[in-house]
Amino acid sequence: MLKHNISLKLSGAELINAAQDRLLELLGDIPFVTHVTLECHPTTQNRADLTVTLQAAGSHWILVFEVKQLSQPRHVREAVYQLRRRLNSLPDRQTYGLFIAPYLSEESIALLRGESIGYLDLVGNCFLSFDSIYIERRGAPNSSIRRKTLRELFAPKASRVLRVLLEDPTRPWRVTELAQAANVSLGQASNVRRALLDREWALVDSSGVSLKNPNALLDAWRGEYKPPILRETHYYTLLHGAALESSIREAFATPGADQHVLFSSFSAARWLAPFARVPGQFLYADVKGEELLKSTLQLDSVPRGANILLSIPKDDSAFMYRRQVADGLWSTGPLQTYLDLSIAGDRGLEAADHLRRETLDRKWHRLP
Repeated sequence: MLKHNISLKLSGAELINAAQDRLLELLGDIPFVTHVTLECHPTTQNRADLTVTLQAAGSHWILVFEVKQLSQPRHVREAVYQLRRRLNSLPDRQTYGLFIAPYLSEESIALLRGESIGYLDLVGNCFLSFDSIYIERRGAPNSSIRRKTLRELFAPKASRVLRVLLEDPTRPWRVTELAQAANVSLGQASNVRRALLDREWALVDSSGVSLKNPNALLDAWRGEYKPPILRETHYYTLLHGAALESSIREAFATPGADQHVLFSSFSAARWLAPFARVPGQFLYADVKGEELLKSTLQLDSVPRGANILLSIPKDDSAFMYRRQVADGLWSTGPLQTYLDLSIAGDRGLEAADHLRRETLDRKWHRLP
């Protein structure tokens, strides 16, 4: 089940205390900042979580902080709204707002910078810019939060929901419809929906949820992609040229073969968007499809010198949105082909970029 409440495992009080320590440490390194007074009131309605008054080179400043466990763009945007309200309510014009969280992603940092709001996280990233103070620290690694949430979002079950949404990013989906189309539980579909909204990769209105930024979603998926492979087998066939093509067509001519066998990777790209030609054939097949290919293509398993690379997927997600690329021949769809090519070395990455431009980008060109 996709989780959505990932933090550094700090309670609310522990997070506030950690934020105070990090903040005082940061301000303590500035020699011309004096008379620092910190007030903490996280449970007080209509008050900021932290307020700091200080003297910076003789000027009086009030710093207002929002401290949050969740720091996806949607949560950050809500915090910025609260900060703006609180800053506007203060009579002193020398005010500055900051957001504190366990960890801030690049998307959230860009949002805060665009709103002229400072930030601080518990792994070391920070930005303060007011009066004569300018401090910026970037690139502190995130070892547990972002990678874990992304892995969960792109896990096999959750990725089925992504496949449905990416097939037509502008189409709005009700959660029940989305769960049915992806063949997952309502809870799974709901959690994926929430994760996409939190990252502002999706938007929701009265019609349902649709993708706002499919390219950002796909870029993130490519960075985390692990092929859904149960087993990979290298085969060799004596067939070649016209004889091999004829036998492959014979295999696909078996009724319902497209549910069991597909061209994949470079072989699929040859049909979808020709670019790099790599020797051999690449295919997905389930157990039934493997037996069909072994019989039709006269395959022998070999440790080296294979000309047929057969991958047995863990489930049928790779078969979703398959394409009939020629009369009787089927391949993985552009999305699955793109993901598989993206991890197939330099030539594969070049082929993936070409396929994306020729298929997915053209399909999504009307999107903002």
